[in-house]
Amino acid sequence: MKLFPFLPEQQEAASETIGPRKAPVAGLLSLLSPGLGQLYDGEPRRALALAATHLVGPLAIAVTWAFSMFPIAAFLVLYLLADLGVRAAAVLWAVASARRKNVELPRHPYQNAAVYFAFVVAAYLVGWGAQIGLRLNVLDTIPVGESAPAPLEAGDVVLVRKVGDSRSPRPQAMALLEPPGELIPGQPLVFARVESAGDELTARDAKGGVVGPMPRSKYLGEIVGVYWSTGSDGVRWERVGLRLR
Repeated sequence: MKLFPFLPEQQEAASETIGPRKAPVAGLLSLLSPGLGQLYDGEPRRALALAATHLVGPLAIAVTWAFSMFPIAAFLVLYLLADLGVRAAAVLWAVASARRKNVELPRHPYQNAAVYFAFVVAAYLVGWGAQIGLRLNVLDTIPVGESAPAPLEAGDVVLVRKVGDSRSPRPQAMALLEPPGELIPGQPLVFARVESAGDELTARDAKGGVVGPMPRSKYLGEIVGVYWSTGSDGVRWERVGLRLR
């Protein structure tokens, strides 16, 4: 089966040379996965460097924000620019390199469709695994239900910080908690303000009721701001970026 039928490598597998590199193909491959166009151009080190930068850049910004807590809007913009910037640089670099290599070239073992496919799969699997690690240990986004204390509202999606001083619940901090008692699969998480914290903690929910005391292990992280918010009229831009810390 031809994984990438538009690539000349499919027809030239038995040859020791490879046809001229096509700039549109190189750009398309780097748009699909940063670094893939460089691999197509015969630049494996550059391909790995761009793939690693595309993975590490946004994650580094997320981790830095989790510790430094600069404005949420700046975090969102920088996170997006880190992704799009590396992707754009990879595309432009791949196109420029392909134009310089508009001649028949020696074939390298990695210049075949199977390796290109494996490169894409590996890049997405590593990125997916890194995102899971980030969400479990550093920073997560959680949608808010109907029962959340002010200033949270139904339709908000909040950022939950799980590192640094957020490991120690602060009095009056907005917290994400596991439900008291035995955890039942599918049971909603609790959004509440911390009243007191120690080996056990108590909190106050949206109705003013006391939650706890409960083991500190029930504390999942501090809610630091509104990442996204939608209502019946669409996106509520005035709430996006709202800080709670």
